[in-house]
Amino acid sequence: MLTPGARAISAIKGIEVDLKSIEIYTYPSIIERELGLPCSALGGANIALEVANEEFCETTIGCPGPKDASLWTAVFDTTMFRVHAVEDVAGVSLSGALKNVVALAAGFVDGMGYGGNTKAAVLRIGLLEMSSFTGEFFPSSSPTTFSHHSAGVADLITTSFGGRNRKCAEAFIKSGKTFPELEEELLSGQK
Repeated sequence: MLTPGARAISAIKGIEVDLKSIEIYTYPSIIERELGLPCSALGGANIALEVANEEFCETTIGCPGPKDASLWTAVFDTTMFRVHAVEDVAGVSLSGALKNVVALAAGFVDGMGYGGNTKAAVLRIGLLEMSSFTGEFFPSSSPTTFSHHSAGVADLITTSFGGRNRKCAEAFIKSGKTFPELEEELLSGQK
């Protein structure tokens, strides 16, 4: 049994798609539906090892309202882990999922030996597509979540230069190995 007034927060990067109706569900919306309580989304350029080592970073928390924004800021905000709360649960949640697609494209660019101009174009166009896609399915989401916050542009940059999706995509081009082979070889059990 959950305590009355409980709140939830999700750091899950992904979406569920109902192929029959072509509806997209964020994990916070699934958690809300299943648990019957408000759920926020945490996302941003927060590499776990760097957070654990107390290296400075910032995060964005998409909240359903000001009460949750105040709560999660009080819980997580420190001098080394800066929290920026926004009222855009879907935008924060989807930015974490969609940036991985763009990071794959960035890895393909790296694997093909193209330079910074091409990679910058892929990131810029990818960021616009992330925002546009989210707005199509979640019209109440804000484009500024992508352009102004860690969950958008900062997470995209971090993932597209050092993330495992970029790393595997580059190796895919260079080695010709399959993604399952590369995941086993390069990611120590991560997917």
